Amino acid sequence: MGNVEDYVYVLGDWDADGLVSSALVKYSQESLGLYPLSGKYVVKAAPTTSRNLGRVLRDISRCPKALVLLDLPYVRGLEHGLRRFKKVCRDTFIIYVDHHISTFDNVGKLEKCVNSILINPSPTTRIVYEKIRSLGGRVTPRLEAFAKVITYMDEGVKVPSSLEKIGELVIEISKALAVAKDETLWLELLEWLSEKSLIPRKSVTKILSKVSELAKKLDKEVKEIALDLSMSAKNVGYVKYVRLKKKDNAISSTVLASKIYYILKSTIALRVPKRGYDLLIIKGRKGVPYRMAIKLRDLGVIEDIGGHESLIVAKLKGGVDDSVLEIALREASLPYRMSS
Repeated sequence: MGNVEDYVYVLGDWDADGLVSSALVKYSQESLGLYPLSGKYVVKAAPTTSRNLGRVLRDISRCPKALVLLDLPYVRGLEHGLRRFKKVCRDTFIIYVDHHISTFDNVGKLEKCVNSILINPSPTTRIVYEKIRSLGGRVTPRLEAFAKVITYMDEGVKVPSSLEKIGELVIEISKALAVAKDETLWLELLEWLSEKSLIPRKSVTKILSKVSELAKKLDKEVKEIALDLSMSAKNVGYVKYVRLKKKDNAISSTVLASKIYYILKSTIALRVPKRGYDLLIIKGRKGVPYRMAIKLRDLGVIEDIGGHESLIVAKLKGGVDDSVLEIALREASLPYRMSS
C-alpha cells in the first residue's frame, strides 16, 4: 500500500451530527465536486467512535485520496492511530472536523498528524455546511433542513415549527442508532440524506419505519431504567448525582442521562461503568454542563471531554472514587444553583 486511489473515505460518529455531516461531505464531493477535494470522487463511508478509530484505520486496504474524520472527539492515544495510518498511506490528505472540548485541548497533537483541521464550537454539521457554502456550494433542501435542525438542537435552541417534523425524525434517528449500532442502517440513512434526487426511493419508507420502531423500543426500555435510577439520585451541590452500578450495553448512556434529566428536571451527573474506566455524563440546561465540565477538567477529575453545551460525555480519570467526584461536582455546580 502507499499509493492513493481515486476515492474519498469518510468516518463519522454514530450520532445524528456524525451522520448528517458525513452526508454533507458525500453530497459535496460526489454531486458538487467541491469538498474536501476539487472534482467529483466516489465517497465511501462508515460510522465509528474515537476509541475504535485506530482499528478502523488499520483495516483500510486501499489508501484513499482523502480521509475525512467527522465529529470524533479527541481521546488519549487517538493520534497514534493516525500516525500509523499516515506511515502506510503517506499521500492521503487527512481532514479532521470536530467541535468537542477535548479536541480543542489537544489540537496541537492533532495538527502533527493531519493535513487540515477545522474545529469550532458549533456542531460538526454546521462547520461542514458553512465550509461548503463558503466554496459557493448549495445542498439539497433536505440536507439543508437537517443541517439547520442539528444546529438548533446542539445549541439548545427550540426548533422552529416549520422544521418540527425534521426535528422529530432527527431525535428518532439518534435513538435508533444509539440502540442498534447498526452500520447497515447508518449507511442507508447516509445514502438517503446525500442523494441528489428529492424523490425518495421506495426503500426509504421501510428504513424510516425501522428507525421509528427502534426509537420506540429504546424509549420504553430507557423509561423504566430511568425511573428506577431517578429514585436513587443524590443531591450533590446543585446537581443530582446518579451512579449506574452495572452497564447495560444495550442502553445508550446519553439517552438514559437525558431521560433522567427530564424526569428530575434538574442538572444530573450520571456515572457509567465501562470496561477499564468510567464515564461521567452531565445533562442540563444550555451551557451548564459545558461550563461544569471545564471546571471538572481543571480540578483534575475528567478528561477526553465530548458532547455539547447541554450534554457532556467525559472519561473519569483513574482513582476518582465517589467521594472525590462528589467533592468536585459540588464545587463545579456552585455557580449554577439556580439552573436546572
